[in-house]
Amino acid sequence: MSHPLPRRHFLRAGAGAAVGLLAGTPTRATTPAMRPDARPGRRRQAEPWGRIQRVAPDTWALVSTPRNEHPDARRTLCNGGIIAGRDAVMIIEGFASPAGAAWMAGQAERLTGRRPSHVVITHFHGDHVGGTAGYVHGDRIPAMLATATTRRLLAEQAAAHDSAR
Repeated sequence: MSHPLPRRHFLRAGAGAAVGLLAGTPTRATTPAMRPDARPGRRRQAEPWGRIQRVAPDTWALVSTPRNEHPDARRTLCNGGIIAGRDAVMIIEGFASPAGAAWMAGQAERLTGRRPSHVVITHFHGDHVGGTAGYVHGDRIPAMLATATTRRLLAEQAAAHDSAR
């Protein structure tokens, strides 16, 4: 009988492949967040809506922990992550609000020294796509990566929003 792979182990195993897709080989420790004392599993940043945790070199997970009593509890809502390659930084998920996505982009910059160049949207649920506008930074918009169905649904949602104005 097979046992499901724990999420943390899945993230560690998948990190190398994702970094390879982004930029070839992972970067080496160059930022304060990548010092030897920043071991996987060590909490790096915590807020009422979630915590960022390093799970592998150049890879961090956002574990959303919404506390209903906090006014910003639903800022991120879904789990996500940051993966840094030599030439690119990828964030996983668009989160529930633009404030959540903007916060996550800020965390990517804090941890890697770079803004996200790519955002992966895993599927079309509000807690995964509701905040994508938060990734816009000036005139820079990261590449949004998603399935054809998710891209179609996002375009339909945008068109409906524009026609409602």
